[in-house]
Amino acid sequence: MKEEKLYSGLDRKIFSKLWQYGKPYGGKILIIFILILAISGIQIALPLITKNVVDNYIERSYLRLILNDRTVEVTDKYKVYRVKSDNIIFLPSNLLNKDEYLELQKDSFILPEKYLMIKDKEGLDKLKQYQLSIIKTDKGSFIPYSEMQKISPDNIKILRYDDLKMVKLFALLYVGLLLVSFVFNYFQVVMMAVVSERVMYDLRSNLVRHLMSLSLNFFNNNPIGRLVTRLTNDVDALREMFTDVFE
Repeated sequence: MKEEKLYSGLDRKIFSKLWQYGKPYGGKILIIFILILAISGIQIALPLITKNVVDNYIERSYLRLILNDRTVEVTDKYKVYRVKSDNIIFLPSNLLNKDEYLELQKDSFILPEKYLMIKDKEGLDKLKQYQLSIIKTDKGSFIPYSEMQKISPDNIKILRYDDLKMVKLFALLYVGLLLVSFVFNYFQVVMMAVVSERVMYDLRSNLVRHLMSLSLNFFNNNPIGRLVTRLTNDVDALREMFTDVFE
């Protein structure tokens, strides 16, 4: 118990002494930290990329709102994306937060239909054969999603060419980041294993040299089994600490 209290009171000193073994490999440890930060950044970026692709390209849609003072007030901070036409407002459906959406929906200011915005006039001309309920504005034309099923798949590809192009680009970016993350993780694990093994080798070498320099009286007063345990198990525990902390 006395020994446990002694060591628990010397944690800071113990770690400072352990750092003396890691200091020669400080450059590699710094690289490991950088790789860990890069991997963490990629892991954060991947779901954000997915969200962006789904909201802005795959499920890109506009809400149709009744134009009045309240809807203008609520959507004023989104006026860069807002499209006005006669007595209605079109707004990207992913802009309103939950409270704004529920407030406008409660007052029946949001109409139930969602719309796809088309800016390509050439693609729009090919839709005349379908007799769709298209609402035209100075910034583009809006087609109800409920009527999209009338359009042939080939024409839908033409209408959504830009969306499909961006989805492909983000898919390549996503796969590229996954590959980069895999490579970074591989080098981080390998470098950490190498550094930890070298640190443990130095530590074991110093411990053996220290034991060899002690007097015979020390070995008479301390059980050999206890010394062997400290020399093997405790050093292995330190090695696991080095590797687990950085994984």
